[in-house]
Order: sequence, then C-alpha cells, then structure tokens
Amino acid sequence: MFTFFSLLAKFTSLIFRSFKLGQGTTIISNVYLKFFPKSVNFDKYKFSKGIIFITGTNGKTSTSKILSDILIYLGYSVLHNKTGGNILRSVLGLFLLQNNNQKKNEYDFLVLEVDEASVYEMAKYFQVDVLVVLNFSRDQLDRYFEIENISNSIHRLLIENKDINLVFNSDDIYCEEIATGILNTKIPFKKNLDLLSISNLNEDFMAYNLDAVVKVLSGYGYYPKDYITALRTIKKPYGRGEELIYRGVKFKLNLAKNPSSYNSNLIELSKKKGYENLLFCLNDETPDGRDISWIYDIEPHLIYEVANGKSLFFSGHRAFEMANRITLAVDESKKVLADTQIKNIINQIIKNKVNEIEVICNYSSMLQFRKIITGRNIS
Repeated sequence: MFTFFSLLAKFTSLIFRSFKLGQGTTIISNVYLKFFPKSVNFDKYKFSKGIIFITGTNGKTSTSKILSDILIYLGYSVLHNKTGGNILRSVLGLFLLQNNNQKKNEYDFLVLEVDEASVYEMAKYFQVDVLVVLNFSRDQLDRYFEIENISNSIHRLLIENKDINLVFNSDDIYCEEIATGILNTKIPFKKNLDLLSISNLNEDFMAYNLDAVVKVLSGYGYYPKDYITALRTIKKPYGRGEELIYRGVKFKLNLAKNPSSYNSNLIELSKKKGYENLLFCLNDETPDGRDISWIYDIEPHLIYEVANGKSLFFSGHRAFEMANRITLAVDESKKVLADTQIKNIINQIIKNKVNEIEVICNYSSMLQFRKIITGRNIS
C-alpha cells in the first residue's frame, strides 16, 4: 500500500511542479488517510541515531532547520520536513515522496517540526528519542482553543513514554509545567545571547532557538568546538529575516503568525534605524487559522513605535482588516495603500520607487509572497 501511494505521490508531485503549483502531495496524503488510516506506518524508514521532535507555538521551523543543518555539517544523514508541513498529512507526504522503492530508507536522524496540537498523535507513529518544547502562546484559537489543552497532551505523552528526553524552555511557564512531575530526562534551555553573537542571526528570539539546538547536540556528545563553524555560517530559514531583491527593491521578510511572534518582530524592527516603508500581509487560509481577531492582541505601543510616520502598504486576503488595525495605532503615515492581491501591491511598491521595505506576513501570505518574488515554491 505504502509503495503504491509513494509512486502516486511522486507522479502527482511531478505534474504539480511542472505547472508551479507546489508539491501536490496533500491530495494523495488525504486520500491515504481517508481510506486506509490503519495502514499508515513508517516502517520502511530506519533512523539509527535518533528521532527528534521540535514543537511549540513559535520557532519550530527555525530551530529544526538549524539543528538539521548542523547535524548534516557533522556528517550525518538527516530527513527533515524543511518545507514546514508539520501535521500528519504533511509528514506522510514527505515520507511518500522520499521513499526509495529499490533501497532501504536509512538515515541517521529524523528531525521533525511538529505542530503543537499534533504531538501526541504524531508520536504514535514514531519512537521519539528527543522532544524539544520551545514555548506556548495563544495561536489560532479557532483550531486549538486553550493552551492548557495542548500542554496537557504533551505532558501525558511524556508520562506514558519515559524514554523520551525532554529539552524545554525553562523561561516559559507552560514548558515548566510540562516538565513537572515526570520521570523523563529533562534538559532546560534559556535565552543564550552569547550563542546569538557567534551566529549570523541577529533577532533576540533566536537566542532561545540556538540554545535549544545546543542542548540537543550536547545530549549526543557534541560541544561548541565541534560545530562552531557551522553556527557562524548558518543560513536564515525561509521568511525569517530573509532579504530578497526583486526589480530593484530589497524586501526584508519577517514571519509573524500570532500576537507573540508579531510583538517579537516589532521589537526587532524598533531597534532598526532608517527604514521608511512597511508592508503588512495577512491571510486567513487553513495553515493560518480562519480567526484573525488575534491581530487586536498585538501591542499597540509597538505598532506605534514601528509604523508611525512611515509609508504603509497592506495585502493578503484580510488586507483591509490589517490596515484598520495598524492605522488605529498610529497618529500619521506618509502613505497608505492596500490591495488584497500580493502581486498588485508589489507592483505598487515598485511604482512608488521604494528602495527597500520591511515585510511582515503570516504563513500562507509569506509562501505566496516568496513565490512571486523568487518564481518558485519552497522545496
């Protein structure tokens, strides 16, 4: 069954990619899960060194990419969901595409970014060695409800599986609660500004992600001297402080998908000098959550500090709602332009002879924005 769907997924992906429509594996995964849910397993794959889950509200993609890149630098073979698909159907699609029908699928490590609400269910399919829990804040309440529901399910997973090693953020109250009363090996991490200064990353919140990575590596017997070069040359994940030049304009891309990550990005922007243009993109597609009321939980004083007196551009399905939120928090702006079509707003930015612009967008709008600028999907 797995082999048949693997071939089908590869064929579908080839067709979708030829028309620049993405990978197309979600369709195949959904069919598999609907008609053969009890046949889903990943027994064809072997991971000799370990299976690492990384979860939390913010920082999953960055942390899993940094860890995977360093493990590869150290000479290991790693399977990693680098496109950010972090629920069962997405992970199934990854395994279907990577399946080699002629040879064994053998890797040293599996590094999976896992949606925080999916950790308990996802763990049923894997023998998890390390679980990294980054943080918890309110995110997509229309899908996930209260944070406690999610943290309790992770706590239950650890109680039921004492062999899982927990690497957790000791500055986060929910992570601390997860670590309380369990018999698992517990390794705390904190904000490590020394690591941040060594790397080429410059956002303060990355200091947590880096320390989490280092704590995982220490569990496998590695010390900074083993990976310091890799740390200094690590590339930023897609959309996280990434800079893209398109038709003479430098777009500085920042992912923000909930109040916590939005506030973090605004804090980082407030430290910068000389920028005059801001583009806010907001979608409400399935990966984002349909409920966008969270935008009113963004700190108004941060919006004011960053956006007051600047030229403001808005796009995405909910461009006008975001424009209303931002302009409510500022006294004045040099210019305000909004268009629900990202391609149209990019053309408006170019027509206005903007040299560079800070872009803050949520997940699906980031993918759409990058596809327009680079001409390809993340792969």
